[in-house]
Amino acid sequence: MNRPYQLPIDRIDAVPRPVVAAGAAYEDGTLLHWHSHRRAQLLYGVSGLMQVVTEDGAWVVPPRPPAAPTSSRRRRRAPATVARCWR
Repeated sequence: MNRPYQLPIDRIDAVPRPVVAAGAAYEDGTLLHWHSHRRAQLLYGVSGLMQVVTEDGAWVVPPRPPAAPTSSRRRRRAPATVARCWR
């Protein structure tokens, strides 16, 4: 990867939809300036590792979406109260 790829934020914010999907790629060590968006963000990394820092805290974004194939057996553990947004 020669340089980071990112759609210009004005193109993303101009889309007249409540939810928009957008992609980006960053080289190792990339640090973005402090910024905000008109919409909330749901971040995940297809590969690599991200750290997100806000005024309220810091999180590590795992290197792949937290999804399980439909055919895989699974179980969940909730060490604290959890609200799910799907059924």
